[in-house]
Amino acid sequence: MAGRINRNVKDIEIHICPTAVATPHTHSFLELSYVEQGEAVHTLNGETSVISKGDYFIIDYGAVHGYNSTGSTPLKIINCLFMPEFIDRTLYKCRDFSDVVNNYMLRYNYSVVNINPANYIFRDADGSIGGLLHKMLDEYSEKSSGYHEILRCRLIEIIILTMRKSTPPEKVYTDKLCEYIIEYASTHLSDKNILGSIAKEVNFSTSYLSRKFRETTGTSFSEHLCGMRMEQCCRMLANTDKKI
Repeated sequence: MAGRINRNVKDIEIHICPTAVATPHTHSFLELSYVEQGEAVHTLNGETSVISKGDYFIIDYGAVHGYNSTGSTPLKIINCLFMPEFIDRTLYKCRDFSDVVNNYMLRYNYSVVNINPANYIFRDADGSIGGLLHKMLDEYSEKSSGYHEILRCRLIEIIILTMRKSTPPEKVYTDKLCEYIIEYASTHLSDKNILGSIAKEVNFSTSYLSRKFRETTGTSFSEHLCGMRMEQCCRMLANTDKKI
């Protein structure tokens, strides 16, 4: 039976894990773990694998994981524990990594992702993820002015780079028309007939744009627009003194 770590993570914590053994457990935050050195047997939701230097993974809410160091080299793991609201305060009730990815600050097209980036072991072949985590460790240790914003930016960069690893080349989001629709809508959220205005600009019918948008993103434009407007409302409530 899995235990539960009730550690109180207010926004973000970054540290070198002090133990070589972690019994199976869950926790009430998201965890990004990176193997800096050594090797271990890792169990995640009942599946066992060997993790070694350069491997990393994001543990979602509800996932059960643990590890046990093997080999002669001491195990060294960088742990980045964070709450979804650290990325954006409107995510304070979020308990699913996919909701973080779909947040306005990332805007990654989740429909093209081939695997669930949470609870999956990735390989940092070029060392870019490890480099970003080391910079985050330095910022977290020094806590200089503005360090929270730097940590947020680098965490978002790691998530986006990881999402790229989850996206097969044949599904890369390259439809410039839909990209333009999303970009235009994000800056005209209060307009009444956004798709009609875009249709006039690009010289396509609204029905064609609507169909193309659904085919590419997996959702209707009206649903996407509603979500963008709701996010904007949440941001304004969280970050301004405006009334509901």
